[in-house]
Amino acid sequence: MTTILETRPGTGFTGPVHRPGDPGYDARRAAFRPTVDSRPELIVEAADETDVALAVRTARERGLDLAVQGTGHGTLVPSRGLLLRTGLLDAVTIDPHRGTARVGAGTRWGAVVAAAAPYGLAPVSGTSFDVGVAGYTFGGGLSWRSRRCGYAADSLVRVRAATADGDVVVASRDEHPDLFWAFRGGGGGYAVATELEFRLYPTGGLFGGRAYYPIERAAAVLAFYAGWAPSQPDELTTTVALGRGPSELGPGRRVVIVRAVGRGPDAERALGELCRVAGPALGGGFGAITYDDIPGIGDTRPMRFERVRDVPDGLVDLMITAAGPDAHPEAAAELRFWGGALATPPGDGGAIGHRDVPFSVILSGPPAHDADLSGHATGGAFLNFLYDTTRTHTAFSAAGHARLRRVKRAYDPENVFATGHTVTPAERP
Repeated sequence: MTTILETRPGTGFTGPVHRPGDPGYDARRAAFRPTVDSRPELIVEAADETDVALAVRTARERGLDLAVQGTGHGTLVPSRGLLLRTGLLDAVTIDPHRGTARVGAGTRWGAVVAAAAPYGLAPVSGTSFDVGVAGYTFGGGLSWRSRRCGYAADSLVRVRAATADGDVVVASRDEHPDLFWAFRGGGGGYAVATELEFRLYPTGGLFGGRAYYPIERAAAVLAFYAGWAPSQPDELTTTVALGRGPSELGPGRRVVIVRAVGRGPDAERALGELCRVAGPALGGGFGAITYDDIPGIGDTRPMRFERVRDVPDGLVDLMITAAGPDAHPEAAAELRFWGGALATPPGDGGAIGHRDVPFSVILSGPPAHDADLSGHATGGAFLNFLYDTTRTHTAFSAAGHARLRRVKRAYDPENVFATGHTVTPAERP
């Protein structure tokens, strides 16, 4: 039976609390990545905002390591201490007149997409609708609609959060603007979010899909894409990948894969240019889609990711060597152009770094080519795709990282929120 921790006489948590040995403990401590196998001393499933604040105070007063987890995709589980799960905070409210959603910090994107769809609206969600809203947004949040709508963090309007003192505050452009700035792409290690509000966008007229082309066209398509993509409409997002095609094309056949999501006739015409260079398609295709169709277009596997400023012949050759016709059966590579609204932050656009870097390259498979890819990379990371917490600082500019450390000093000077992607508090002047 689930036990309740009494933190002081007459008080406790509304939500369930689990200790090692309790039924349900192992299921609650599990993370999205199966290699994570930690055993926290205590797991608190917050039922409301008061539970969140109480958990923070409990961890601080008892000297327990504290980690916060919404869906398990992001923050590591502490090997000891207290794991605060916010998955029960999953209420979703859509305001179609303002074009906004207000959601609990444990909400997954699928619930938001379903609630917004009847109004012809959708959020800036990622490839998988199973991912949690909070971690995705605080890490930046890259969507198939981001060239038009920006990062998910750019659409944030307001965040309610419990600080390291256990106080609940509202962060927005008008209240605690420094904390609001940090939440927009700087990770979540400054306070524990309990509720987020963000803008939604129209979904009418979407098209998209994926098409497969002969692998022999890889060099021509990649070289064309590098010069073509920067001048295309912001309504069009595309990638060019090399990998194994579907079984109907033949066992293990390697192909060029063009993926796209767009809106409007200009975007459709632009995609046609890329497809003509790729040649007659072997299979797949593009057509009208709903927002619900987007998860089937992308690839959700974890891959090595680097940002690059340009695509020289040497990088094209590397991608073909790593994932072309003679590559390992599981190898894959992808070239993506970012740009558009991703490169133009709105106002004081948050902590996201490297907006001026236009391309990313992903390699998957044997790590033999990692060093070669690093030679083309800027070294700047994107927080959502960064698993090495010792490299957190590489997701920001030097000035942005320094500012985040000042925010950390203001809201969490004792580094209570020290797990996952976080920064150390700046020293006092």
